[in-house]
Amino acid sequence: MLEYSKEYRRGSHPVFRGSEMPPFSPRPWVCFWCKLRANRRPLSCKAMNIFKFPNLGKGTMIEYILWFLIVTLILFVIVGLWVGIYFWLSPHVEDPDGKARITGTCGDTMEVCLKFKGDHVEKTSHWTDGCAYSFNCVSSAADLARGRHPDEILDIDADLIQRSVGGLPSDHLHCARLAEETLHAALDDYMKKTSKENLSQGVK
Repeated sequence: MLEYSKEYRRGSHPVFRGSEMPPFSPRPWVCFWCKLRANRRPLSCKAMNIFKFPNLGKGTMIEYILWFLIVTLILFVIVGLWVGIYFWLSPHVEDPDGKARITGTCGDTMEVCLKFKGDHVEKTSHWTDGCAYSFNCVSSAADLARGRHPDEILDIDADLIQRSVGGLPSDHLHCARLAEETLHAALDDYMKKTSKENLSQGVK
């Protein structure tokens, strides 16, 4: 650890004149630029309030690089866990038969994907960038559609979605309506694709 000069300990450091002392203990922290210069008065440079790094011992660049890599690795792990949990809660359907993404008047965007097997929904996926109420509503709408016939999906409305999530505050009822609209739009996309396929097969 770098030593502090007697002049600094007396309180006559150029930055802190007279008996005025810094409101914090400088010993755990060392100015990065001064430490590189091996200056015995580490708080004397103007960069003291900008670059402060923990005193890791020898003060070599390798230690700072290792410190940076460790912090970066920790952040990478945290972000990776968050992304993994998010995709686990909302699995993605590849090559959906019906897909819709709608942005409501509140600014929230919802997406629903439907994958059919025969005339029933086999898989669903959902996504939203909105609040927790939006996530619960679009998740419930996708779950309710799974295993249903297209005619049965039309019976899924905002009231059913609201009841399936245990109720909503009066100022978040629009989340259920947006989930209903997105689900029906995904079904409409599927019906349009099916009609085009049937029409093309009839022409052939």
